[in-house]
Amino acid sequence: MRFAKDKSPYKTHIGGLIPVKRSGKKVTDMPMALYFHVGDKEKFGAAGHYMMEAESLTRFRANIVDAKRSRELDKILAALTKKGFTPSTHNDLKRVPKGFDPAHPRAEMLKWRGLTVGFPPLPKGILATPKLVKWLADGCKASAPFVEWLVFATA
Repeated sequence: MRFAKDKSPYKTHIGGLIPVKRSGKKVTDMPMALYFHVGDKEKFGAAGHYMMEAESLTRFRANIVDAKRSRELDKILAALTKKGFTPSTHNDLKRVPKGFDPAHPRAEMLKWRGLTVGFPPLPKGILATPKLVKWLADGCKASAPFVEWLVFATA
């Protein structure tokens, strides 16, 4: 029980996820094939790796500085953006991590501690209908190359 005068709930949303199973990893350190969020103010679907733990982040950064692997990620993100997906990061660093050149062409990407793509906006009126399942499945299918890239990059 809360003792404040404001008795509104702490949490006004619900979310569910489908992680990409990897042995020896906590669910919080696995890329997500799907995250679905329903709140009073926002509803969205997404895929990716929200906040990487140290070991995964080290591997991710190694793939970012690898020209071939990072170009592959750029290509995947560009294709998803054209389809209405929104790449996003969370809680980025202010400076390039130690051990990396601040003038590196991908210096901004090296500051990321996670990477996700938000699905195109949820169409109005489908939340409580069977059309929601198709919308989620379509988002997962389209973002699969991105999730596969993350699984490889952080494994």
